[in-house]
Amino acid sequence: MSFAKKALLVSSVLALGVACGGPADEKLNGAGASFPAKIYQRWFAELAKSGGPQVNYQAVGSGSGRKAFIDQTVNFGASDDPMKKEDMAKVKRGVVQIPMVGGTIAFGYNKPGCDLKLTQEQAVKVAMGMIKDWKELGCQPGTVTWVHRSDGSGTTKAFTNSMQAFSSTWTLGTGKSVKWPAGVGAKGNSGVAGLIQNRVGAIGYVNQSYIRGKVVAAALQNKSGEFLKPSVAAGAKAL
Repeated sequence: MSFAKKALLVSSVLALGVACGGPADEKLNGAGASFPAKIYQRWFAELAKSGGPQVNYQAVGSGSGRKAFIDQTVNFGASDDPMKKEDMAKVKRGVVQIPMVGGTIAFGYNKPGCDLKLTQEQAVKVAMGMIKDWKELGCQPGTVTWVHRSDGSGTTKAFTNSMQAFSSTWTLGTGKSVKWPAGVGAKGNSGVAGLIQNRVGAIGYVNQSYIRGKVVAAALQNKSGEFLKPSVAAGAKAL
């Protein structure tokens, strides 16, 4: 099912060194995607409680996590897309890649009193900085502040893939990082959500799990004309 039909989706892959396992008293270090960080940290806490090893996971972004794994400064890396063959060849100890989780990406915004519904064309124009005032979106006037990732991010890759599928207006291409023509950058999903939380008029893209407090999810129009908010059910159907 395509990104444009149902939901903005992203999945996460865990890359393990072949010999990264160890006894329960051993500590393991990992780094990578911020998108699945919350569930990873919960799992690792439960693992430690059950007598397993202590696992430290740093949500530094997919690109940095992949580099740390290749440089062998961590036992495992997490990325929102699989490692390429040329990168795997750099890891002399060998690599095992395991699909772990999938989830939805939301347009999160902070604009009290605004029940935001975005067409696909509007979504693209917001992300490109072409919509500068909230009144253009049917809300009370005010400056629109676009918030995007400043680090290499699998979330950005999935998001830009969707934007490109939505409209020919999108000219930024796709990838873990793009040259944003407008907006403010932040590191990790938590950084983007934090900026939105603290700035009225801000809007950006985040993992659905970061939709809380003043960060509200916009409803996005699908190809059938329905306006849908991200949800576990929508994500499961799309996967």
